[in-house]
Formats: sequence, structure tokens, C-alpha cells
Amino acid sequence: MIEVLYSLLLILFAILLSYFEKLGLEQDILIATIRAFFQLMAIGLAIHLIFEIDDMRMVIIMIGVMVAIAGYTSGRRVAYVPNSMAYALLAIFLSTSITLGIMLVFEIIELSPRYVIPISGMVIGNSMTVASLSMECLYNEIKSNWSVLEGAISLGASNKQASMIYLKNSIRVAMIPSIDTTKTVGLVFLPGGMAGMILGGAAPIDAVKLQIIIMYMLIAAAMITSMVAGYTSCRALLLSSRQHDL
Repeated sequence: MIEVLYSLLLILFAILLSYFEKLGLEQDILIATIRAFFQLMAIGLAIHLIFEIDDMRMVIIMIGVMVAIAGYTSGRRVAYVPNSMAYALLAIFLSTSITLGIMLVFEIIELSPRYVIPISGMVIGNSMTVASLSMECLYNEIKSNWSVLEGAISLGASNKQASMIYLKNSIRVAMIPSIDTTKTVGLVFLPGGMAGMILGGAAPIDAVKLQIIIMYMLIAAAMITSMVAGYTSCRALLLSSRQHDL
């Protein structure tokens, strides 16, 4: 635990930089630091308990809670999108279920809490960001081009035909971080999972193989999430735009 205390010097450095540059981030950094500590300690204890019990029902419950929190967090970021929490929750649930299901069916990963929990956490966390980014981009696209879109609909185009170009753009934007990360992995940065395995004493080649699997999984999950979040929120955004005459 002494290492954690020493690492607080880095937080102090960040707070001092914010203070002297008058960025106003000191309180946010401090709150984030405290929350991260207690949240990670709590999840660490919970995972340890699940490992001891070795009951997959507990794993399912834990993943369900993670998905629910991720859906709430993602939806809250884009609260101006109608029913954003429901759409984010659906997108994250489907991406996690499909990708994790494929991994387990083909025995790419072992059906055990030690593998399922951390890998699910990576997928859910990545999907959370993708869902909010997809809906935010679609909202901005529709708002910025509402007159063009409304004109196309008035000339006989269906909602799907008129909005498809903006929907595709939002999916592309939401996919950029995942694609760029996959392109540069191993060249620009070493992912946390891979670095953690190497620090834990695993053979580098074993860490690399697992990280490759995870990166491919995240790409698939991001695509599913962005498409589900985009398609489900598009109709709601069009209806809202008409009502508020964006």
C-alpha cells in the first residue's frame, strides 16, 4: 500500500499544475482520485470473493451491474438525446453478450471468473464510450443539417433515406478511437492488459496473444455498439427535431 501513497505525488503534481495554470480542475482531480481508490478497492474485494466462491451466477450478476452502470453513465452524457439511457444500455448489453458469447462458444477464453470478469469489463468500458460518442455525433449531425434533412423528407424521402448519411457518419466517428488504437497498438503504446500480464510474470508472447484477442473483441464490440446506439436513437432524434424545429 506504500506504493499507492507514493503515487499520490503524481496527483499532487497534476493538482499544482492545474492551480498555477488556473484551470480550475483541482476539485475534479481530487474527487476522481478518491472515487477511483474506493471504487477499485471495492471491486477488488468483490472479485476476490467471486474467485473464492467460483460461482458463475455471481459473475453474471456482476456483469449485469457493470452493464447497467455503463448504460446509465453513457446515457447521462448525452441526456439531450431522447431515451439515451435505454439506447445505451441496449447497445452495451448486445455488444457484450454477442462478443463474449462468441469467445466462450469457440473456447477462445476459458469459462471462469478469472477470465470472464476482466475481459467483460474491458468490453463494457469501451462500449460505454462508443455508445455516447455515437449518439452525440448523430445528434450534432441532425441538428446541423436539419434543414437539408427536412427538405429531403418533404420531397418524398423516407426518414431512413434522409438520415442514412448522417447515421453512417456518426458510426464512423464513433469507430475512430477503436480503429486507431488497434492500428497503433504495440507501436505507440502497450495496452494495460498486456503490460499487467508482463508485470505479473507472464511470458511476453502469452501476453501478446491475449491482447490480440482482446483488441479484435473490442473492434467487434465497438461496431455493434455504435450501430445499435445509432439506429435506435436516430428515429427518436428525428421525431424530437420535428417537435422542437431544430
